[in-house]
Amino acid sequence: MGKKSDVVLPAREYAPLEARTDIVAWTKGREARAREEAIAIEMVKNLRDQVSWCQRKHPVTHYYDCAELVGKYLKLVRDPLRGVKLPGAASEE
Repeated sequence: MGKKSDVVLPAREYAPLEARTDIVAWTKGREARAREEAIAIEMVKNLRDQVSWCQRKHPVTHYYDCAELVGKYLKLVRDPLRGVKLPGAASEE
């Protein structure tokens, strides 16, 4: 058997029992989470296209010219949440 990965995914944050009894609020929260996930997926796709375009534009020096874009792309791809901003979470900015 292979060695288990050391990657620890964040635990899903479930709403408290009181919030789950209000079906309207629960549904709105679920829709907000789905919307944020869709936006994050599109951001990753957009950044991937930008990296591809930059590498085609600078075929010889793309290691230097595209380093910033590649860094942003790798940061998002390595993040298990893909940059999703959770509702109610504290903002880092």
